[in-house]
Amino acid sequence: MDSVKVQPWAKAISEKRKENLGSDSPGTRCLPPGPAIDLGVGKVVQTANLLLMLYDGTLYREIFLDGRQLEKAPNPDWMGYSVGHWEGDTLVIESNGFNDRTWLDDDGHPHTEALRMTERLRRPDFGHLELVRTLTDDGALAQPWTVPMKFEINPDTEQLEYVCNENERDRVHLIGKASDDKGVKVDPKVLTKYVGSYELKIPENGKLLTVTFTVDGDHLVMAASARALR
Repeated sequence: MDSVKVQPWAKAISEKRKENLGSDSPGTRCLPPGPAIDLGVGKVVQTANLLLMLYDGTLYREIFLDGRQLEKAPNPDWMGYSVGHWEGDTLVIESNGFNDRTWLDDDGHPHTEALRMTERLRRPDFGHLELVRTLTDDGALAQPWTVPMKFEINPDTEQLEYVCNENERDRVHLIGKASDDKGVKVDPKVLTKYVGSYELKIPENGKLLTVTFTVDGDHLVMAASARALR
């Protein structure tokens, strides 16, 4: 994934939000996250002229496939306005009409209502989706930001209803700061006791995850890789 390059004012907001540990994020306030955050693709419903992306809870996106153009002055909303067309086996989705109240990522990078999003979505084979998302916003981004993603099918599952703002009680307790985390130094001799490789099976997909721990100076470093079981 390309590192995001933003305008100075957007960087300042991101740093403030990280210091506050995301306590004012849309998710914390029970607001839609916007489509720039990686939500995965819960369920896709496709017709000749319309494609729906359904996510957990009551969140959804509409992509119009009837040949219409993007609205020039859409009413800004949380998930934007999207149209799509096919280029071979790739669905190209163009979106605009976003309000400026959502975040571009978990680091809290902001955007303006001029945000445009282009997505290239294809299915290379059954069970896999590949998505390349490019964000452009001259008001907040110093250059276009491209994010590639891959998804695997999760069979035998159904969407679950989720309502955040029904009884939200968390936000008042989110009072910490990132700078409060001073860390704890541990003797490297203690860290060496954990050096080695460990294996565990991931219940959700049945893959075998190998986690390897090494010592680098006074840090315990973890690396992980997953493989399918046969």
